[in-house]
Amino acid sequence: MSGEEAIAAAREAVLANGVDEARIRVLMVGGRDCTDRADKAETILRVAERDRFAVVAVGRRTALPDTLMRRMFGRSVSERLHDRVNRFSLWVSK
Repeated sequence: MSGEEAIAAAREAVLANGVDEARIRVLMVGGRDCTDRADKAETILRVAERDRFAVVAVGRRTALPDTLMRRMFGRSVSERLHDRVNRFSLWVSK
């Protein structure tokens, strides 16, 4: 499923649960917009706080096993966000 398809499905689910369409705003930060995971997490946090988002939804990849690769590349964006969220709800999709 592409990012656009995932966003469309999430939007439909939120609307089906009674959220007013005027309250939904979609902002997609692509992988090319930032150089590393920490940069992506910081960008998401900065925009969410600046624009006073109530909810931030992120997708995630299958977790890396606890191996040398994971130790080298660090934690995922969703894990980094989870540690720092304090002004909005974080929805993480698998």
